[in-house]
Amino acid sequence: MEKILIIGKGLLGSEIEKQALDNNLDVKIKKNITSQDNNIIPENTDTVIIVAQSSDYKENKITENLFWVNTCLPQIIIREALEKNVKNFVYCSTGSVYDESISPHLEDESISLFNKSPYITSKKAAEILIYPWIEKFERFIILRPFFIYGSKQRKEMLISKMFSAVETNGKITLSDSEGLIFNPIHVIDAARFTLESIDKKTGYDIYNLAGNETTSLYHIVDKISKLLKKSANIENVEGKKPTVTGSIKKMVSTGFKFEINLEKGLKECLNK
Repeated sequence: MEKILIIGKGLLGSEIEKQALDNNLDVKIKKNITSQDNNIIPENTDTVIIVAQSSDYKENKITENLFWVNTCLPQIIIREALEKNVKNFVYCSTGSVYDESISPHLEDESISLFNKSPYITSKKAAEILIYPWIEKFERFIILRPFFIYGSKQRKEMLISKMFSAVETNGKITLSDSEGLIFNPIHVIDAARFTLESIDKKTGYDIYNLAGNETTSLYHIVDKISKLLKKSANIENVEGKKPTVTGSIKKMVSTGFKFEINLEKGLKECLNK
């Protein structure tokens, strides 16, 4: 039986664990790892998946937690993974590492080294620092997620916030009548792709982890309003609508099939 270790938990880690157990895989989760911890990876582990994310992602400066979780921890884990002869290594980065663009981001596009966001900087640094190890594993994957959502998502995340705003009649501000243009992915599909991508081939790959429907925040709010049968309190403001989309061409080139469309995914979010 394949043995999987997930570093961190959260929305994605919890769903990967569930799907792995459903497929009779031996899976464990370790979270809240500190610099004092050692022997983190159990013997005979085949696959390590890092989904840990610092809770300080909104901070305007590099905090100790941001630096440790997002940048240092992956280095600690990857070194131990080599010592334990782990075959597959997956690191969950972020779609935010890309520079601004109105076109869908491609995995092979150039990325500037510098960014004002400490969170984005910490993730870029991690990608750079783990790159030299890519040939040491049978399978090495970097995932760049774009707006993963689901019923167990933290309340402060975007789609959860929209549900709460509509429910409580809170004001929702949208630029250029539409707000953010994006292609969110439901966590069930995100976890399925993560597990499937490990077995599809060998070697090194970067994959965007994004949905197959590009939408606007306005349309998301409109769908939520219909599901909750409540009117949304929308304020339109002047300004350019931001666009943050990830190309899924490389995802679907593996043969991956999406199962959860936006309609189904938003309905699932009601089951909290």
